[in-house]
Amino acid sequence: MSKGRILKLLDILQQQTDPDHPLTSEQLITLLDQQGETVERKTIYDDVKILNENGYDTGLYRNSQANGYYYDAHIFSLPELRILCDAILASNFIDEKKSDDLVERLLKLTSVHEREVITATERQPHHKKVNRQILYNIDRLQRAIRERRGISFRYYDVTIDGQKRYRPRKYRAIPYAIVMNEGRYYMISWFARMNDFITYRIDRMENIEDYEHEEAYQPLDLEQYVASRFSMFAGEQTAITLKCDNILAEEMRDKFGDELIIVEKGEDHFVINVRAQVSEMFFGWLYGFGDKARILAPESVIAEYKAGMRRMLEEYGG
Repeated sequence: MSKGRILKLLDILQQQTDPDHPLTSEQLITLLDQQGETVERKTIYDDVKILNENGYDTGLYRNSQANGYYYDAHIFSLPELRILCDAILASNFIDEKKSDDLVERLLKLTSVHEREVITATERQPHHKKVNRQILYNIDRLQRAIRERRGISFRYYDVTIDGQKRYRPRKYRAIPYAIVMNEGRYYMISWFARMNDFITYRIDRMENIEDYEHEEAYQPLDLEQYVASRFSMFAGEQTAITLKCDNILAEEMRDKFGDELIIVEKGEDHFVINVRAQVSEMFFGWLYGFGDKARILAPESVIAEYKAGMRRMLEEYGG
């Protein structure tokens, strides 16, 4: 037996077949011959049997005309691959060149036929910001978290004209977790000087270096922390009653989930009780629905909402 033959057969099955596109023994013999492997029908049968016995699920496809083989253990299904590819393409922190490279490698995990289905589907264009350092940063931070090391780094903000503005000193912190929010990666870290957890955007970190530290690790409720720092409905909560047109039902469900309590259901509206942080962000979100959403209670929140709208009118001379 040629040492490489069975690996070449496996590669052909993985790359060129799936349940809808089997290859017959004759086709496999031809493809192997093109790679310098001369085999017979019985050789194909024996090699497929060896693959199956060693955990590679190759199926034997039978119909009235011919027998065929296909690989039936691709890591991802077609819809799963579509979701992963779209997630990569939609990620603002991965530049266009790297996105295309990752998608190309990801698609090699399925057959050429399923690749064509994905690549033939129209993709929405995405605005990509070039930051080739993001993957390097994530790797350095993951290692520091795993090895429980501190890090030092430079951090910058971005001016209105898109220029970097570096903060004056180098930071030192202990990374605890990496999280994603709205297409961006953040590092949650313990900042000793402030005696608190601080969040930094990873795509704005540069010159990361690690160091040994002897500080005790602080308890971190990651779920609660993420909810309080990344959601406009988090923080100190207030019970609020809203009256909404029925067209907003899905929007309210998406935002408040199981915490939403239905008080009343009418033909054209519903009334709900929710808990949210009263803030300008919350009022701005609510204002976007116009007269389709209205605060019914409490009076203090209504008064604050009205005061905010009056200030806005004054800004425009109203």
